[in-house]
Amino acid sequence: MSSLRKAIKSVRYAVSNLRYECQKQESATGFPVWFGLDETVSKLASGVVSISRFGDGEFLLLNGIGLDFQDSNPLLAQRLKEVLVSNVKDHLIGIPNYFFSLREYPCEMKKYLREILYDYRECSLRVLDMSKSYYDTNVSQYYATSDDVQWLEKYFHNLRKIWNEKNILIVKGEHSETDQVHNFYDNANSMEFCYAPSRNAFSQYEKIYLNIKKQVGERMVILALGPTATLLAYDLSKEGHVAMDLGHLAKSYDWFKRNKAVSKENEPFFPV
Repeated sequence: MSSLRKAIKSVRYAVSNLRYECQKQESATGFPVWFGLDETVSKLASGVVSISRFGDGEFLLLNGIGLDFQDSNPLLAQRLKEVLVSNVKDHLIGIPNYFFSLREYPCEMKKYLREILYDYRECSLRVLDMSKSYYDTNVSQYYATSDDVQWLEKYFHNLRKIWNEKNILIVKGEHSETDQVHNFYDNANSMEFCYAPSRNAFSQYEKIYLNIKKQVGERMVILALGPTATLLAYDLSKEGHVAMDLGHLAKSYDWFKRNKAVSKENEPFFPV
């Protein structure tokens, strides 16, 4: 019976989302201006632009729903809303490309996203500033959605231009990405690390921020710390630093080089 209920729910979610999935996000009505992958990478490769990204996790937290690695918190939700509608010079806001067409996503991801969108699409869209221009949250996630090896080679090559011969500071969870074989950042001039809690990082936000400030100097900051990274990139950009919330991009690259599939059986299902 449970299998039947799941099948019925899947059909309900698919039917509910159908009218949105028939539209392209770039030209959808009732939606802000949105720039895709090429424009987003081009902006970041200028070396002076920061980015904060909003994905399913950030929108769930905005709606008071906690994540496996980050508890719901009213202040966190308030701050995420602040960032989402902010207008800071040289600071981009990324939002997902899945509010509308899902055709590029694998079948299992479509099922997951349709369920999330069924419950939270409208309330998530309401918090956007329709007069703003947004960019592509999935800039760091395309390994999870594409199996075109040639395209992915070019994708990763273009991303590496962002920190080429730069001095970078990587901020990440203390227990994350411990088994990587391939270093995505080996074309940087220098690389330092700042570690933070892998779970509930927001509870130590001020401490993390001060630690970054002690180390950052003139370095470009690359952040992989869930929703906390979204806020850090914003706060650092306001102080004139280049800070990019790129999630577990290095893990995606490592998995790509090792031909490791993104799936429910592997963590994370979406390498954010």
